[in-house]
Amino acid sequence: LHECFSYGNYEQGLDHTYGCGSNGVNVHENPGDEGSLVQQAEPVKAMLMMAGVSSDRNGHLVLTPRMPWNFDRMTVTDIPYCTRDGVEFLSMELRHLRHRRRMNVQLRTTGTLDQASFRAGPFPMLTQPEDASLVKQVRGGAAWFVKTGLGGKETEFDIRLRQEID
Repeated sequence: LHECFSYGNYEQGLDHTYGCGSNGVNVHENPGDEGSLVQQAEPVKAMLMMAGVSSDRNGHLVLTPRMPWNFDRMTVTDIPYCTRDGVEFLSMELRHLRHRRRMNVQLRTTGTLDQASFRAGPFPMLTQPEDASLVKQVRGGAAWFVKTGLGGKETEFDIRLRQEID
């Protein structure tokens, strides 16, 4: 409900957004915020973008979390995603250990991680991963590393940065 909702007015069929209460007393100074559902949706959209959980056209899980640089840890619990067989749920924990030049990733799903991909980052643009099987993508002045070949219902792995830069 928006900030100026008056249940008393609503109950009597009066204008429930602002104005006089049923007792004739002006209960609000402003007309309320009819746009609050949009305003409530914005933080939800931001959190969904940070989680980065989606499916490709074949129903395979695609993970592209956008963990802010100053975050040390991000946890996502039981977020739904669509597969060809229906809806599954994913839990994910990311720990960015900058002093060790690595990100620890833990994934658990009710479905399967087969054919899933995971994109880690952002990292400084000139860094390289220790694991040569990771594909490096440079976007927006940052490096992102893509890991494929995940499998099972649970997995844990580290993305380690090489000490030297390109």
